Parts: sequence; structure tokens; C-alpha cells
Amino acid sequence: LNEDWMMDKMLNTFAFGGANLENVYFDEENRRHLNTIRQSYADLANHLADLGRKEDANRVLVHCDTMMREENMPYAMPSTARGIPHNYVSLHFLQAALKAGNTELGDKISAALKKDLNQQAEYYQSLNDVRQSSMRYEIGICYELLKMVEDTEKKYRMPADSSALETEMKIDNTEAN
Repeated sequence: LNEDWMMDKMLNTFAFGGANLENVYFDEENRRHLNTIRQSYADLANHLADLGRKEDANRVLVHCDTMMREENMPYAMPSTARGIPHNYVSLHFLQAALKAGNTELGDKISAALKKDLNQQAEYYQSLNDVRQSSMRYEIGICYELLKMVEDTEKKYRMPADSSALETEMKIDNTEAN
């Protein structure tokens, strides 16, 4: 991956097809294209964070977040367009944000995902058994995504200084002896 070339193009060349403008409606097909774009930004940011380039990863994420207004292209919404649910892409973006240490963006994405997925879960629970049976696939995706959001947060939301926490725990153990 040529991350420097990719970052240059994504930050300085690429346009977002009007997603940065106020009050632009994107139909399902155009949301699919925007999801592909969001996924590309998440891929690059994840890669940069893995390389220890968290500041660059944050630049990429914030740029995408700024240029793709949430009211035009929400982070969370029910969708299985062409087999790739909208929320999976946002989960990947959440992972990139947390890996890069951007808890503010991570909180925004996490809140949107949890709200949407919990609303979906409530809807599925309100259905009778026959309808629930016919929607097993969708219900499974919903609960799988909720679990994945939780797992992602557990994995990447570390205490601010985990080494200080470990030292504190050793001191407490020493005093107990």
C-alpha cells in the first residue's frame, strides 16, 4: 500500500460528490458509492494507525467526516445493499477512529451505531414469531453488529495510561503483602 500517495490523493484531490453540501439527498445507489468511499478512508486510516502514524490517520478520518456530512450520509442506517450492510462500513470507520485515538469521532460513530442497532432490535422483538422467523438473517446481522461494536470498543478503548494503571496495581499488591 502506497499510503503517502493515497493520503495525498484523498486529502488534496478527491471530491465527495456533494456530500459536503447542506441538504443533499443520496438515494440507495449513491449511498452505496459513498460507503465505498468511506470504506477507503477507513482502510487507509487503519493502515496508518497500524504503522503508528496516528496523526496522519486522524487527518484522513477527520477529512472524510467533514466532507461527508452526517445528515447527508449517516453513520448508521439499516441497509443490506448488495450484501454489504451500511453499518459494517461504519464499524470499520469506528475501528479506525479508535485505533488512531480519536475518541470524539469514535463516540459519535458508536452512538449512531448503537442507537440504530438498538432500534432495529426493538423492532425485530416487536414482530410475531412467524415474521421473526422469516427475518432471521436480518436479526442475526443486527445482533452481530451490536456485539462487534462492543468488542471494537473494548479492544481499542484503553485507559489513558495503561502502564500507570499497571504500576498502581503492583503498588497496591505490594502494600497488601
